[in-house]
Amino acid sequence: MSTVVPGCLAIALYLFSTTRILRTSRDGRSIFTIFSITGVAGAIALICHGLTIYSKTVKETGLNLDVFTTASIVAWLMALLVLCGGRLRSVASLSLVVFPFSGILIGISLAFSADLLIAESLSIRIHVALSLLSYSLFTAATFQAIYIAIADHKIKNHTPIMKVLPPLRMMEELLFQITSVAFILLTLGILVGISDVENILEQHLSHKIVFSFIAWIIFLALLTGRYLKGWRGKKATNLVIGGSLCLAIGFLGSKFVLEVLLTRV
Repeated sequence: MSTVVPGCLAIALYLFSTTRILRTSRDGRSIFTIFSITGVAGAIALICHGLTIYSKTVKETGLNLDVFTTASIVAWLMALLVLCGGRLRSVASLSLVVFPFSGILIGISLAFSADLLIAESLSIRIHVALSLLSYSLFTAATFQAIYIAIADHKIKNHTPIMKVLPPLRMMEELLFQITSVAFILLTLGILVGISDVENILEQHLSHKIVFSFIAWIIFLALLTGRYLKGWRGKKATNLVIGGSLCLAIGFLGSKFVLEVLLTRV
């Protein structure tokens, strides 16, 4: 009950905040502050979401990071990013996807759970923290890339862009800012994680390593192309989405197969 109540309250408040933002977005006013009704509701939802994660993660025997709880943590970090950047239209518009997405993942984590205690090693915990931060930022960048793709498609087809979407250039600038920070965190996370690899097969790390390396190469190519050749538009959005999918398959995908399909932890 202690987990269900804050979880359900968080879901309700995330949906409430989304409804209010959607209503104001129709008039081109999607921004909000932490002191507004939308901001306060979002902040309370974030707190309740955090309590849910804490109760499912912190155990007497260690930290539990099963696939559903991990996905919920990523969603929490994304919601925090959106809430802190609500005064920026390009960030606030992401709340229309991030808040409902967070609510869905809370519901999934409440309905399904598994025990996967991580090692007490400090380097492992740093690796996990850096990975979660980078994954949350890359997920936010993916949503931003989808926004850009929608806007670009509408422009090419001479269709008015929805008022809920910020200007295309503003979204592209945010996309590369988020991706740059996420890439740095991902690189640090990989470097820290390498020191704890003992047996790739026994630790079930082969798929994660392969897909993480592919994603790292994709994001390196994207950022290099952006800053040296000015890549943008469809090429940039496809690379962001492709790289993020590789990370999702390598991390959450492999965890889902091991913990749910194979019931192996």
